[in-house]
Amino acid sequence: MGPARTIPSIVHAHAAVRPNATALEVWDEEDGVSLTVSYAQLSKNVRSAAGFLAHVSGLQRGDRCALHSHNNVAYVCASLGAMELGATSVNLSWRQPDNVNLELLAGLGAKLLLASRALSALAERAQRELPSVRVMLFDSICATPLHQALPFGTEPAHMSPPAVAPDEENNAEHATAVIFFTGGTTGTPKAVPHSYASLLANIDGYLREHGQPLDPAAEPRAGSVCFTPYFHVMGYVCCLLVNLVAGCRSAMLADPDARLSPALMLKACAALRPTVCHTVPWVVEGFATLINNGDANTAAELSRLRLLTYGGAALPVEHAQALSEAGVTLQCAYGQTELCGPVLYGQKGAVHP
Repeated sequence: MGPARTIPSIVHAHAAVRPNATALEVWDEEDGVSLTVSYAQLSKNVRSAAGFLAHVSGLQRGDRCALHSHNNVAYVCASLGAMELGATSVNLSWRQPDNVNLELLAGLGAKLLLASRALSALAERAQRELPSVRVMLFDSICATPLHQALPFGTEPAHMSPPAVAPDEENNAEHATAVIFFTGGTTGTPKAVPHSYASLLANIDGYLREHGQPLDPAAEPRAGSVCFTPYFHVMGYVCCLLVNLVAGCRSAMLADPDARLSPALMLKACAALRPTVCHTVPWVVEGFATLINNGDANTAAELSRLRLLTYGGAALPVEHAQALSEAGVTLQCAYGQTELCGPVLYGQKGAVHP
């Protein structure tokens, strides 16, 4: 049996074959792309993050590392760095009240809380109220010189990740990679763990269905725009992990306060030229309204996409027709948190009863 297939191992494999290919892009509505991270840089930073988390915070295989942050490069490096150690990335929602997240941290027995300085209130309370949880703050990453901007790229060599025993490496695919949470609409949010096996089964299925637009061998600009938060299964899986497994680009917003809107998504598509746009139904309906109102720029921009996906609700027939007539390829893709992302695909042309 060979080494287990995990998300970090896939990133390292891409880095070995296509080191200069773009993995992450940080984009701002006003200033454009402020940071580009190659697969080689991401791979190096994931390993450095793992070493940092092991040697500075004592994170070990089987531990739970909670993250409380908006989407940024530091989040990606820390989450994958925890996985590199065999620990679990616990993706907390910054939309939940702090008292709810404190309850979740305590209930899961998290060893470490990594919080961005922009969301430090939870970290301050955890430090006072949960003495068993080590707390560390990090800066959101969207700055300029790359060696300064990437969070873990300059750690000394002695902080390299500890060696992994062969039997542990071979069994890694069955270990818990990430924990998401339900929305909590009926009470306290419920933890939903996913192993590498379940993550990759979902991602592989998605790529079998819709992977050609994300294949960098077939599409030189392969990549997607989404901007859904990483605490959400669709954001973390569809916006990030699907792209990293495919070896293409994943975009994130530089400004965490930017409001999702049809105009924002259109600007991002125009600037980044992705092959796929993942978004929510009301944004897609906004696209259709613009097209129905005669906005030729919207129709032209969206028709450049190879695929526009949305999830959670059916589109009104007139909106689906407007987009299809403009040359937009639509796909409804839905999956609950428990299903680890999109596994349910709406039939093209189906009418909501």
